[in-house]
Amino acid sequence: MLKISLIIFLSLFFFLSGLNHLFNAHVLEEYMHKRKYKNNKILVLISGIALICGGIGLLIPFLHSYAALGLAFFVVLAAFMIHRFWEETDKHAKMMELQNFVKNIAIFMEMLYLGLS
Repeated sequence: MLKISLIIFLSLFFFLSGLNHLFNAHVLEEYMHKRKYKNNKILVLISGIALICGGIGLLIPFLHSYAALGLAFFVVLAAFMIHRFWEETDKHAKMMELQNFVKNIAIFMEMLYLGLS
């Protein structure tokens, strides 16, 4: 019962994060622009849809392992492509990026565990 409850909360976390990507796209597009990515609108849209699908997939028994592995790939990709703390010169920005990087690595490990178990 505890595992099911935790998976539901993880699903909700990813689903709401995906909705945030769609409803606050302009903020995330600016963030991606800061990282010098092109096609920010489409990347934010794709990432939002991927997060929503992954969150829903966690709730579907025969898809849950694939969804977890897909989300693992997504968060580790985001950690290295978006949260590049090593490039920051401002100490506050560096601290925030490092915190998000470490958070994504922790989520990656959890999704990897769920996907492989």
